[in-house]
Amino acid sequence: MKDDGVSEADIRKAFHVKTPMKVFAWNAQREIDTVMTPMDSIKYHRQMLQTSFMVMDPVTGEVKAWVGGIDFKTFKYDHVNINTKRQVGSSIKPFLYCEAIEEEQALPRKHR
Repeated sequence: MKDDGVSEADIRKAFHVKTPMKVFAWNAQREIDTVMTPMDSIKYHRQMLQTSFMVMDPVTGEVKAWVGGIDFKTFKYDHVNINTKRQVGSSIKPFLYCEAIEEEQALPRKHR
């Protein structure tokens, strides 16, 4: 809209105009037709927890499972792929959580 010369105020207003659209849904088609504002669509999709995992045989290096996200049809972002740009801080969280759990379990009962 900006490239078409639409003012900033009109662009902001457009985010609050109800529009027919398809959004992700937990059904067989992985989508649903609905009417909502673009702002509501953003809020709706922010509720989706995006996560992934990859399982690899440590001996052979064979990949046993690769789940890059909720649904590639709607979310074309592979969270497993090493070339995907992401914040480094999020990568270390599982290791820190595991370490904290091990530390907590190692404490004597009275210190828990």
